[in-house]
Amino acid sequence: MSEQQSAQDKVLEFGGLQGRRVVAWSGVEMALRNSDGPQFTDPAVPCLQLLMVELTFEDDARLVIATYQDGVVWGLELEPEHREGTGNWNGIYRRRALRELPVGPIEHVAAFVEAGVVARVDLTVDGTPLLLLAGEVYDEEAGWKFVRLDESVLIFTEPPLADKLPWAGA
Repeated sequence: MSEQQSAQDKVLEFGGLQGRRVVAWSGVEMALRNSDGPQFTDPAVPCLQLLMVELTFEDDARLVIATYQDGVVWGLELEPEHREGTGNWNGIYRRRALRELPVGPIEHVAAFVEAGVVARVDLTVDGTPLLLLAGEVYDEEAGWKFVRLDESVLIFTEPPLADKLPWAGA
């Protein structure tokens, strides 16, 4: 997939997911903080933070949702395989099966462009809504900082919780 591809073309590619059947999710998760070892979850962070997420479909085809940079902002895109390869993930990264994400038919897809990139993708998988955002969660002295249009894929299994966060960024 070309980095020169327009955001509207990327929206159309996301739309092509509708009707496909997901049988598994996996991804490379990034730790939220790394004091006293990597910490991947916190009750105050209602999302997964991933470098990339891979969908496996019933025909064994795979697609990766990752981020791309366009100027100073980051957006979401589909890739046939991740540019980082399989890698030996350790430390603040871990590759794992994402069993908390729903499997089944993708019944609805809506991708939204903001600042010239695909900033948000809403999916409904087997009746379960998911929200994917380009963003990042930072551990700061004052607490968690949620930044939109940043370099990670954030996945919310309860999309309304994203609207309650104090977002920073573009």
